[in-house]
Amino acid sequence: MWKSAILEFSRNTIDYIPILELTENGIAQLQKQDVAAHFGLFKLLSFSEIICKNNGFKKLRLRLTDGHLWFTIHPFSTVSNETDPHLLAARFHADESEAWTLYAGLTDREKWLLRELAQGSNTVEILKKANITANTFRVHRRHLLAKTRKISLRQLREWARRFLDL
Repeated sequence: MWKSAILEFSRNTIDYIPILELTENGIAQLQKQDVAAHFGLFKLLSFSEIICKNNGFKKLRLRLTDGHLWFTIHPFSTVSNETDPHLLAARFHADESEAWTLYAGLTDREKWLLRELAQGSNTVEILKKANITANTFRVHRRHLLAKTRKISLRQLREWARRFLDL
């Protein structure tokens, strides 16, 4: 069912660092090791919580895609001392298609701007293409960052590329 899985750690709870990426075959191998199909992924998160805590990271998450939508699994209370995989599995939840929900709340102009940013256009190129002033761009950028809950254009670009395929 899952095409790809990305395990990410964060030191500051905002920016995440990819630690492990599994392909469809890797996920299948992990799931074959357990009776319950998704339990292998929860066991991976269980062990990852310990690694996260022991190496000074504050949060972790597992990003999964079925090829069309992205899902995020967060432990409810990262990082805990709990090591029982059954209890850990009960504490996880999936955050279905949050990226698309946020994207739907953007105006057409903000969506266009986001696509341009994701495709690597710089500010000067965007100003010329859109025929707007730097102040107008700053307003659009501020709205985009607020609506998508990002803190920088770099983070916004990466988010759009990863979750929206822009």
